Amino acid sequence: MIFVNLRAALLVTVLLSVNLMLAQNIYAKSGDSEKTIKRLTTLLNRSGKDYRVNIRITSRGKNDEHSVVYLMATRDADPAGDILQLRISGDNTPSQSICLKCLPKGGVSSCDDQPDVSFPELHAVFPGSILPWEEVLVGACGDWVVENYLTESTTGHQPHQDYQVRLENAAFTHGWSNTLVTMDTDSKDPLYFDRVDDQGTVLRRIRVLEIGATGSWRGIRRAIIELPEGRVLMEVVSFRKGVGKSR
Repeated sequence: MIFVNLRAALLVTVLLSVNLMLAQNIYAKSGDSEKTIKRLTTLLNRSGKDYRVNIRITSRGKNDEHSVVYLMATRDADPAGDILQLRISGDNTPSQSICLKCLPKGGVSSCDDQPDVSFPELHAVFPGSILPWEEVLVGACGDWVVENYLTESTTGHQPHQDYQVRLENAAFTHGWSNTLVTMDTDSKDPLYFDRVDDQGTVLRRIRVLEIGATGSWRGIRRAIIELPEGRVLMEVVSFRKGVGKSR
């Protein structure tokens, strides 16, 4: 869920909180499903909203290597194209800054007037972590589309995949086809989000640990991204929308 907005959207990124109906009732009540989809879409598509979020990214590799890096993400809404600024810092990571401008008709450009400015390769790791750049950049400029995911209903109290999330007008070419959302039918909260390719193979799993809110905004405060290389814990250190008070 571009994990540029991991607190309000995210992780990218990613990164969601909804009031879901029980799985066995979702398909019987189309109005409930439509309401859930609308709320999810509102949560995901954050263009036109200003925010400042500071995220701690803690990586632990398969060989127990440990690293911590911070991402400060800022979105300034503008009719001519939202401006996204990413600032990266860490004890063992040189400070870096990237500025992106979302183009009104899709795509992205650099805020700098230098034609030779390039963006990171999406498959490369985020500085100071094992997280792919894809999880940070892919949803930065684009529209998240939420749809019902048609599958056989489960019985009892088993988790159930009811929705899928995909990107339209994406500024960056991503390596997954869509994201499957799995909810617990008891808690009615999302359990995790699977990035899957067009063959149905799970590339990464985003496991929700904590959901929080700032005013009317809801989002994921803590999540673990499970990768073949290890695990990444992403935590919202502070969040501010507009000129409101930081939380």
